Amino acid sequence: MSDDAVPTIPPVITPQRLGDYLEVMTRAVFQTGLSWHQIALHWRVYERAFDDFDVARIAGYGEMEIARIMETPGILRSPRKVAATVKNARVLLDLDAAPGGFPAYLKAFPGYSALAKDLKKRFTFMGEMNAWYFLFRTCARWSIELEVRLQASPRATEPATAMRSETGLLRCGARRLDRSYRVPCRCRAPAHS
Repeated sequence: MSDDAVPTIPPVITPQRLGDYLEVMTRAVFQTGLSWHQIALHWRVYERAFDDFDVARIAGYGEMEIARIMETPGILRSPRKVAATVKNARVLLDLDAAPGGFPAYLKAFPGYSALAKDLKKRFTFMGEMNAWYFLFRTCARWSIELEVRLQASPRATEPATAMRSETGLLRCGARRLDRSYRVPCRCRAPAHS
């Protein structure tokens, strides 16, 4: 696959396992401060290095596993971002142990702002843009609110505008466009009246 064929913005997903959430979160962590395309080019290496995002396994990583990841060709050698992935796996496991699991945690908030604030508090490297990216990609129940923020955001400093300027146009419930790359949205959002 040529560099031009690698999508910079990955598709919106419907998580099937806890590891799907960790994968999206980890990608947000490693993209922080970098070209998203740079991380996209090597994402398969990240999947192998992080044991296909097996949350329980990653939560148990020690110094030896972290050193192994740091030496893996194609991985950004950032001890803070690798450690953040391990810490985030532990937080995910803790939240998933509650009744209803991690999906119930995501549904327990009255609105996007409260959920984003809690994500930023609990998880490492989860700033405003990463919280927005995580919730949009995982089709959390706030997808419609995220779409409204995207369409209404007048300032380039807001995450919605930053995402829009990176990708051209994002739409939940329709199609998401990354310049020439089309990804169907699989959100189960209610139809607009």
